[in-house]
Amino acid sequence: MPARTKVCVIVVLMASTLSVSCSRGGGDNSPSAAMPPATGTSQGLTRSDMPAKCFLDSIGPASHPAFEKSVRVPADKPIVFAGWAIDEPNKAVASGLDIVIDNIPYGANYGSSRTDVAEHFQNPSYRNSGFQLTMATGQMPKGSHSVVIRVISQDRKAYYQSLPAVFTVE
Repeated sequence: MPARTKVCVIVVLMASTLSVSCSRGGGDNSPSAAMPPATGTSQGLTRSDMPAKCFLDSIGPASHPAFEKSVRVPADKPIVFAGWAIDEPNKAVASGLDIVIDNIPYGANYGSSRTDVAEHFQNPSYRNSGFQLTMATGQMPKGSHSVVIRVISQDRKAYYQSLPAVFTVE
């Protein structure tokens, strides 16, 4: 019988909030949802030192999750991650976007209309900078998770990464 281990992940959010998520590994047979396989495209790219210019508008029903102390989403509904992102150094929309959940990158639908972003930055080329990723009901195990956004540069050679946000599936 394999030994049981306890794995704890510590995530610092906005330099003042600390989240600790622990789970059993090894021989733990407790039922939980299996995370879908990675579909992202950022894995083979170089991470830029520049921060990502993006905003996560919502995780499920929670608006502006980066500003919340506790983001809770129901396990019995699909979980939608939505927001906007731009390739600011190139003054253009990105070539794509991954949403990384618990260190697994998922390719998001990128390019939806965000006239508010274009108007805010006074750059019409930012109009199609919206993104969305939907995790189907049951794909996300209950418990604490971290999420970061990887904005893929227009030339597809690098990505910019956001600070992490933490959410709990209940």
